[in-house]
Amino acid sequence: MKAVWVGTADDSGTSNRITRAVNRANGLLKMRCITARRSVCEYEEDVCIERDGMGPALDAIADADWIIQLGDSNYSEFFKLVHTLEVVDIGSAEVMAHRMRDRGIKLGTRFAGTLYRNNHEMYETKDERIGWDRRFFPCDLLRFVVADQKARVFIQPQDSVVDRLPKRGHGPLRVCHTPSAPLKKGTPCIEAGMQYVDGVEYETLTGLSYNELNARRQTYHVVIDQQNPEHGCFGAAAMEALAQAKVVVSNWHFADTADVDRWIPRPPILMARSCREVAEQISKLKCNEYYKQCQIASWEWARKYLTDKFTYRYWSHCLDLGAKSWDPTV
Repeated sequence: MKAVWVGTADDSGTSNRITRAVNRANGLLKMRCITARRSVCEYEEDVCIERDGMGPALDAIADADWIIQLGDSNYSEFFKLVHTLEVVDIGSAEVMAHRMRDRGIKLGTRFAGTLYRNNHEMYETKDERIGWDRRFFPCDLLRFVVADQKARVFIQPQDSVVDRLPKRGHGPLRVCHTPSAPLKKGTPCIEAGMQYVDGVEYETLTGLSYNELNARRQTYHVVIDQQNPEHGCFGAAAMEALAQAKVVVSNWHFADTADVDRWIPRPPILMARSCREVAEQISKLKCNEYYKQCQIASWEWARKYLTDKFTYRYWSHCLDLGAKSWDPTV
């Protein structure tokens, strides 16, 4: 079976990381990822038309069993790309979707977060007309579609997880926050909270390339993901930090539900719903024993759920290649 992600840009790198993880597992499911333009964060990408031209993209989409809109929610550009890639003749989104299903191609869509969160009623109307076979949501958005049998959650797998626990050392607790968009991530709230914590080193890291940020983050013990109550979730930065066995603090109240556990057990991210709670969580982590307990929980979760093995098993199930029943804890 072959599944191909298609869209304007994969700026979070999520679809490309899922693709790499699935392919490294070397099973019956294969994936490709096609974007029109490059990621703004300089993530590794499979096929980028802006960089590689049309030839590799046409090769990547050939004989696709699934075509999945990759998360930018730009449906008009998605269907134009599908036409440009010679999958189907141009028409309305509904007509093109119908033609692809007539050819035996199943269709999926993935939402990145903000666009759906702010316009979920509009997207529900669009999605019903198009008739996607699967819809993939960040864990915090599952609350809008929990009754939809076609809905699934997703997380971002990682290319590697550290093979041993990093030692904390004898210096002060080192804490960082790595926002791609500081105002959207609640950076002012986080920085306000950190003013009430003594005896730790704190830094906001922003405006860096992915490789530089990844290297800098490895020198810290704790990563504060986001503090935006309207988002109420954890993002790519949190998954990257867990894979490095960092303790993660975030406001993820919308994802704090057993409905998420049905698909992927919730990560052991420490909850903080305000700048005061950010300060409280960081202050507690100054205790070496408590920090170690949280660090081990991060590492063990990442070793099970951010891996190629789990990613392959999960996406095989979501795309109807795996077993009909699903137990994420196996």
